[in-house]
Amino acid sequence: MNGRVKLAAVFSDHMVLQRGKAFPVWGQGADGAPVTVRNRGIERTAAVKDGRWRVIMPPQDAGEPCTLSVRCGDEEIVLEDVLFGDVWLAGGQSNMEWPLSGAKDGLAEAEAARDTRLRFYNVPKCAYTGAKLEEAERGARWQICTGEDAKDVSAVAYWFAKEIRAEVGVPVGIVGCNWGGTSAAAWMSRERLYKMVSGRSYAEDYARRGGDKSEEEYARDMAEFDRVHNAWKEKSDAIWAKNPKTPWRDIVAACGETPWPPPPGPTSPFRPSGLYETMLSRVAPLALKGFLYYQGEEDWNRSADYYDWMCALIGQWRQDFRDDELPFLFVQLPMYDTSESIENGWVSEDWPRLREAQLQVSRFVRGTGLAVIPDCGELDNIHPADKEPVGHRLALHALKRVYGREADADAPVARLIERFGSELRVTFDKPLELRGEGLFEVAGENGVYHNGGVVRVNGDTLTVSAEEVSEPCALRYAWRAYCAAPLYGANGLPVSPFRGAV
Repeated sequence: MNGRVKLAAVFSDHMVLQRGKAFPVWGQGADGAPVTVRNRGIERTAAVKDGRWRVIMPPQDAGEPCTLSVRCGDEEIVLEDVLFGDVWLAGGQSNMEWPLSGAKDGLAEAEAARDTRLRFYNVPKCAYTGAKLEEAERGARWQICTGEDAKDVSAVAYWFAKEIRAEVGVPVGIVGCNWGGTSAAAWMSRERLYKMVSGRSYAEDYARRGGDKSEEEYARDMAEFDRVHNAWKEKSDAIWAKNPKTPWRDIVAACGETPWPPPPGPTSPFRPSGLYETMLSRVAPLALKGFLYYQGEEDWNRSADYYDWMCALIGQWRQDFRDDELPFLFVQLPMYDTSESIENGWVSEDWPRLREAQLQVSRFVRGTGLAVIPDCGELDNIHPADKEPVGHRLALHALKRVYGREADADAPVARLIERFGSELRVTFDKPLELRGEGLFEVAGENGVYHNGGVVRVNGDTLTVSAEEVSEPCALRYAWRAYCAAPLYGANGLPVSPFRGAV
């Protein structure tokens, strides 16, 4: 180690520290050496033990930029332009990772960005520990979300933070901790994963498929995958550059099926618990205001386990960041499918079941809020470009649940299903609006669903009937991977796809 004291990579010039809470500052050093942290005239000291140190500083209010210094003997590290405000960790996979530069209207938004009190830190993306991770962390820094730098912030997190800045007024810091294509299993510890039968099964299956490869074998597999995947991407990108609306079936006809997933291996970013170790743990236990989370696409075929996995992940993150009350605001999967699947009538219940699991988490796990977005999906595009509504709906939950504002953040939820003759009536917890035609289905005791031929909305009540079902006992709405979802609350928020029975 060069020198006697070193700060964790997440601490840099221009950073945002959480206001109103005791906040830890940590790093590495020589055993036994005293390390003193100073901020706003307050000093705290701790000794290095087993090469690591941590100092807990007292709470501070938001205010003007200040310095934070770390001293050990004759060495001193001084961080400039440090702000106190609210820090949110933005986790998940590619739809959270998606940068502002790639989102709808994102480039213009970035070029116009002038708010120097909206800042972000992207956790370095590294799949395994070692020299490469250390090098990446040396180059990591907090960025002020203006101009060219603003292009790199998560688009969802940016629009969330922009609204919080406007409504609350304090500085906002975003810690981006995400990686495209990852399962929730990548973001929790091996111990937590193995406490669940489904988690252990998933991890052991991954190990059987590739965990015993040598690093050389995995490197060869990845080199071949990269060659094939890059060639496919080059061809498909060229087609989409000419016509961005090219249907997926035409892409497959011209380029072949997408070469995915990558091969499993001992240092793959997609291995169970891998990114928990190399990314999330590197920024814990930073003091936070809460979590933002957008993930689920990679776990589409594990909907039966997803509720348990999300409960485990939420518990893990709250534990690691030393606050069991941290708000966890997350995003329900949007509508998504391919033209080929729809044209061939291939119907899968995996996506609607996973949305159902996400809805259940929001209803039964304390301190959570769900951004419902069935109106934000795109056919043939698993990365819908319009991220602003997603950030806005997350911000509504934060304003209501965290900041105590009069924000109507919740989409309507069905509370009661009753049968009246040949009709099913669903009572919701708030008034409804029907904005066009959608997929409402009813079934009798035989379990066969038929399209609802008559759909009416009156206040907080939805009434559905089908000519083929004289004694309906079950209903489902928008129960597809991709379909129209025209049912909204009078508050403008869409109703989550759902199913229920009398």
